[in-house]
Amino acid sequence: MVFMVLSYIHAGHCLPADEHPRLHPSSSLTRGWCRALGVHGSRGPRSRRQSATTSNPPLETGDMAAGEELSRLEELLRRPDYVLEPAVKDNVRQYIKAGGKPEVILESLTEGYVGYAHMAMMMVKWMDMVEDEPLTNHDEFFYLKEFTKAKFDPDKFVGIFASQSTRSQGLPWLEGLLSDPRGRKFFYELSASHRNSLLLNFTIQKIMKMGYQDEVAAAGSGLASYFSVFHKLLENKIAALLAVVRRAAEAEAAAGARGGGGNRGGAAALEAARAQAKQEVAALVKDLRDSCEQSQHTYLHVQHMLHYLGNQRGGEALLAVAQQLEADVAAAGPSLPVWSMQKLYAPQGSSAAQVEACNLIGRILQAGPEGTAASDVQRLYGLYSSAPEEAVGSGGDGGVGSSARRQGGSDSGAASAGSLSTAPLQHPRLVQALLACIFNASRPPSSDLLTASADLLARATCTRPVPIQPPKLTTTTDTQQVASQQRQQPGAGSPSAEDPAGAAAATDRAGESRRITETTQMLHWAVGVLSRTHGRFTEEDFAMAPQLHRMPVVAHGLLHAVSCQLGSPAFYDDAAAAAAAVPSLLRISLWVAEWQPHLISKVLSSWSIALTELHRAGLGDLCRLLLDGCVALLRQQATAATACRSYEAVGPSGKTLDPSESGPAVPGGAVREVLDLVEAWSRQGSADPGLLRYFVLQVLAFASPPYSSDFCGAMLRLLLAAGMRATNVRNEAAAALLREFALAAEGLSASFTPPLTAREQHLLAELAASGGGLAPAQRAGT
Repeated sequence: MVFMVLSYIHAGHCLPADEHPRLHPSSSLTRGWCRALGVHGSRGPRSRRQSATTSNPPLETGDMAAGEELSRLEELLRRPDYVLEPAVKDNVRQYIKAGGKPEVILESLTEGYVGYAHMAMMMVKWMDMVEDEPLTNHDEFFYLKEFTKAKFDPDKFVGIFASQSTRSQGLPWLEGLLSDPRGRKFFYELSASHRNSLLLNFTIQKIMKMGYQDEVAAAGSGLASYFSVFHKLLENKIAALLAVVRRAAEAEAAAGARGGGGNRGGAAALEAARAQAKQEVAALVKDLRDSCEQSQHTYLHVQHMLHYLGNQRGGEALLAVAQQLEADVAAAGPSLPVWSMQKLYAPQGSSAAQVEACNLIGRILQAGPEGTAASDVQRLYGLYSSAPEEAVGSGGDGGVGSSARRQGGSDSGAASAGSLSTAPLQHPRLVQALLACIFNASRPPSSDLLTASADLLARATCTRPVPIQPPKLTTTTDTQQVASQQRQQPGAGSPSAEDPAGAAAATDRAGESRRITETTQMLHWAVGVLSRTHGRFTEEDFAMAPQLHRMPVVAHGLLHAVSCQLGSPAFYDDAAAAAAAVPSLLRISLWVAEWQPHLISKVLSSWSIALTELHRAGLGDLCRLLLDGCVALLRQQATAATACRSYEAVGPSGKTLDPSESGPAVPGGAVREVLDLVEAWSRQGSADPGLLRYFVLQVLAFASPPYSSDFCGAMLRLLLAAGMRATNVRNEAAAALLREFALAAEGLSASFTPPLTAREQHLLAELAASGGGLAPAQRAGT
């Protein structure tokens, strides 16, 4: 390093060549460096200092600053091991430019060198030499494994199973490796690196036969290239899925035997069973995705298996798994065109119309709910509307002579001539796309698009596809015998009492046709209701609203339209238009929440945005109207809980139940969500205290003790946010409601989680000490 620095100095990078100072060979080390650099001076330091003394003028202010700079740089150069610092070259350059002497640089850097870095390196090497245990304790197996992985050539084992020794003795060396967990792991790692090796395929299958299926499954997607292994693992996963579905069905049946899960313990057990089933199915779907998303052929094989088994009787859960797998693989990345593969899942022997319908469905799924082309929807409607009426359900296996066709196996499910299965229409993403086509506030649908989408939605939600059975291979003689027997049967070819299967099929088709007609009419009504959001609803609208509980698809469509408006901040940019539409949209969303309670969370999500945006726009009256909607939801929950409590106390058969088993069958999640919505709005800092007080009093007007600790805690926080004090309440009825609430809440003081704050405790004590309670007559009047 010293040589490099001084070479840099001698090369003239710091000073011009004619101004370059000469080194004085005053010491042997200096003379050695000078010979190496080719510098020979005739004047020593003493003559140089003498000349400087006799020729330089007195020091000025600039000379003093230069001297201070030289002193600072010399102090740096004298530091221990400074020659190893990255900035040494720059500081040497500055020192020379400031008038410093090269011999001082050389002396400072050489005398300051200690060698700490080299000593540290040497100590590390010494420690490695005297260490009792190596840092990584690898045995011979590890090194042999790494050597084998580096040298393994699958081509050299192509003929191993054709040799006489292998046929007679097998592979004894393989047995020893497979008996050791490390040996099995070695083959898993080798299989992930070398695809389609005969030896490795044989080895993995042997491991599975030895009972290590879980180990092979844990190896992941690296074994997907070995199809027999992959298929066996898929078989195990599907068996696990069916076991989960079976346990969930048994839990549902047990809850039904106990009276529909009416008691608190039964409802909790049923919810726990459902949650457990969802978690297990989600984990299995994730395993399927990880194992099949690496290549298109493995993904298609999984989907074909799920669709084939899902089309069998009782296999609906596997179709749902196939659809969830599609969504998960599509969300993971665009490596596979999962949505456009629908036509590949059509049953063998499907008609050209069925394949075309699946192809159109794939196009709609690929475009997504927001990009669906109206032409694709109308073409799909044309295919289904032109199909024979007997194919309303699954297509083709019901109707005249259906029993004989099942016996002969000449026709099955969607494979019948001219019939179309409704199973492809029941894809969740397709239903979402069709709903988005007609429930679009910014772009109302045309009459043709409305007719097409409503018909397809009705077919998708009102029919139950008949399980598709694989066609049987029969001889011509068997077919003739079946036909002869059918002709000899009295009343053959028509559904009658002598053909119960045909009569049942006819009844089912009649019921499906009726439900399709009703749902189509209801969808047209819902689209009409949305067109009247700036006006008044008719008596027919209020009469039709209760039908939403029988037609969830209509409720989902209305909720989609409401969410696109109330749940969009851009909707409130035009304050006048928003003010005109919000009351009607709130009424529609209340209908949805009342008749489809499982959608309350989505309704409240839109209301949360609406409350914030309405307050920001200064529309206080509409904020109050929305809070009235929240109170209405809470009142509905209270009414439902009271009804369920009465049902529990008496029992479904009139038998009195144990009071300890009674309780609200309706979960209180909706109550908690409503209170969370208002509380979140109160924490924004700009909430109107008057509106908060109004909300609290409206809730207390119908909610009577006993209360839960969560309810009391939320109400106390709202009262504090509203600035409520006992001395500020002038209305006697309101004061009585608050006293009743405070007295009931004081009895729960030990069960609050988290505990009440000092302010909340003070407010509670103040309200409780303000007077007596509220009489029932006063509550009714309030």
